[in-house]
Amino acid sequence: MVKVLTCFLLLNLSVFGFTPNDTVKAKIAILHKAGEIYNPLKTKDRLRAGEMLRVFVLPAKDCFVYVVHTGNKESFLLCKTQLKSAKDTLLLPNRDDYYIFDEGGVKERITIFCSAKKINEIEKLFGDSELISSNSWNDVETKLIALNKSNLNENSDKPFPLAGNVSAINEDFIETMQLFVGKDMLIRKYEIEVKK
Repeated sequence: MVKVLTCFLLLNLSVFGFTPNDTVKAKIAILHKAGEIYNPLKTKDRLRAGEMLRVFVLPAKDCFVYVVHTGNKESFLLCKTQLKSAKDTLLLPNRDDYYIFDEGGVKERITIFCSAKKINEIEKLFGDSELISSNSWNDVETKLIALNKSNLNENSDKPFPLAGNVSAINEDFIETMQLFVGKDMLIRKYEIEVKK
């Protein structure tokens, strides 16, 4: 009886378009470094000029990852890659360096997309150049978010204390990262106000 019920349930889930293969799972976070203080960046956060960020993406299975930085006038494709399961870890700009916000009084965004398939809208828009106008990108980003609204998680990451060995900062941060799940696509958008 249990086997029949299980088969019936799995069959019905497949008919309605949901199978476990449809989901995208990844740990996504941005490490914020202010002096010797390390914290996860909130989805809406304030920084001071000179503070630094490092992007982390760790997929649970194969996925395509796109990371876009948006400023007032220009948007830049920081990364477009395919990650293979938990074997791959994406750290931007790399394991040792950080992005530095050197100009105060601006608003910036970093949007991270993880998808089971290539995202044609992003591929097409950034096909000729990694740098485009923010107006062009804003339209595409808004469309992608609207199509995947349930996948845009607005909850802030949990704060965590980091002390001790600075060389182990990446590993310590990875241990505290939250796992996010989306259907077909996973989106994390970080809005950053850089104070003077």
